Amino acid sequence: MAKVITMKKIIVLAILALALMGLSASISDIQLDIGELNTICGYEVTVPIVCSSLTGNGVISYELEISYDTARLDFIEPVKTSTLSANGMVSVNEVNGVLHIGAIFTNALYGQGTLLGLKFTAIFPGTADLLFDSAVMNTTSLTQLSGGAGYH
Repeated sequence: MAKVITMKKIIVLAILALALMGLSASISDIQLDIGELNTICGYEVTVPIVCSSLTGNGVISYELEISYDTARLDFIEPVKTSTLSANGMVSVNEVNGVLHIGAIFTNALYGQGTLLGLKFTAIFPGTADLLFDSAVMNTTSLTQLSGGAGYH
């Protein structure tokens, strides 16, 4: 009988603060959501990071920190194909179960949907959590939008 790992859906509302140099502007909250998937132990699974609309926010780079259970999952690589990050440069550094993700783009991101995918192999049966530790999005106007509280 195949053993199944369920990745709990984690919703993160990254309430983002605006810090423009001498300018005043408003920006709507950008919401991030780590998708929920089932997988069979030993199989690869790509977990989507879904975001609300980035259109009009001028996001040209982002930094995410996402932690995961190394006893249950093995990180393989980021997946840019068919995501909002497809035309950018994305790097991931994994340290002790924490993914440090950095992405940069020549044009501002627009639209909503899958920001990026994270490919894992399930190495142990049971439930595994992916948790946002922090999220920072940088805009064309040198604004830094920050957030990071995670909710189960």
